[in-house]
Amino acid sequence: MKSKEILFISYYLDPSNLVGAKRMSYWASNIENISNKKYKPTVLTSSLDKKKLKEGFVKRIKSPCNNPFLWTLKIIPILLKSIHKKSFIVITGSPFVLFWLIFPLFFLKKKVILDFRDPYANNPIHNIRSIKKKLKIIYEYLVCFMAYKVITVNEECSKLIYCNHQKIIIIENGFNEIFLNKINKRDVVEKTISYSGKLSQGRDLNDFIEKMKLSPSLKDFKIVYTGPDFSKINHKDHVISYGEVSYQENLEIISSCEFTLLLFAGYSFESSTKIFDYIGLKKPVIVYSTNRIKHGAIAKIMTKYSNSFYFECENLKDIDLDIDNYKFSRLYGLNKLINILDKI
Repeated sequence: MKSKEILFISYYLDPSNLVGAKRMSYWASNIENISNKKYKPTVLTSSLDKKKLKEGFVKRIKSPCNNPFLWTLKIIPILLKSIHKKSFIVITGSPFVLFWLIFPLFFLKKKVILDFRDPYANNPIHNIRSIKKKLKIIYEYLVCFMAYKVITVNEECSKLIYCNHQKIIIIENGFNEIFLNKINKRDVVEKTISYSGKLSQGRDLNDFIEKMKLSPSLKDFKIVYTGPDFSKINHKDHVISYGEVSYQENLEIISSCEFTLLLFAGYSFESSTKIFDYIGLKKPVIVYSTNRIKHGAIAKIMTKYSNSFYFECENLKDIDLDIDNYKFSRLYGLNKLINILDKI
């Protein structure tokens, strides 16, 4: 059987460390093998190949002035030259300005799948003026109307997208099982809790440490922190900081900790990618929200992953090391995408 050609359009790709880049890189790199060569990928991206990655299917096109809209204008001649060979096109956001490419593709009768990941027009985190929001809503409605399918990362996100919900497919971010299997897992250090990433008002590590010091179960624990915001931490005597590290080293540090910590701002659509790395390593996850939210996307993940619990639970749970985490992997998500393509 002759392979069908699929085009991925992603402004960011490996070696970028952005979450969207990692998922799209995984899909593009593995879809041919996982689909038994039913689908042959090509990728258009602005991420330049500073690490000299040998990927013949990736076309890296420099973005003029690092402007995503100008980049879309630059790739149009390339699109028009090769589009007749493509059976499917997957466009990922953010930046969501890439989605305007669906207008010419729709009139060329191409089947386009939009990968939203996060909500765009109706994102509660972004406080925008009503006129700008209305324009975003119109844009989102039009691009979704022209899309064959729309992908987002969880059910709560799907409720915030202005789209016919029969078009929406849920594919969670997932963890990269190939990458995790290659890292050097370290011996576990008792009474340690891993947290990585930036700190913000909604993700208050200071608040958690204050509560931790009062907890009979956790008062003697240390936070193992990787990220750029050690200076924002007040209780430095309760923290071991490694600063900013590579993704691989970060996973190795997480593997050495007895527990992991997920701080979230309390929005129901949040499903932090961090939790999938924790699950991939089969680590117990302590979930903490300053506003004590216990519903939404994170709560649904917790119901499926038994090695997770809210901070308010005084007794630390027994850990199931034989837990099946396949449904949280990127392989599972890629198979869902392949099933969508098979039905088109």
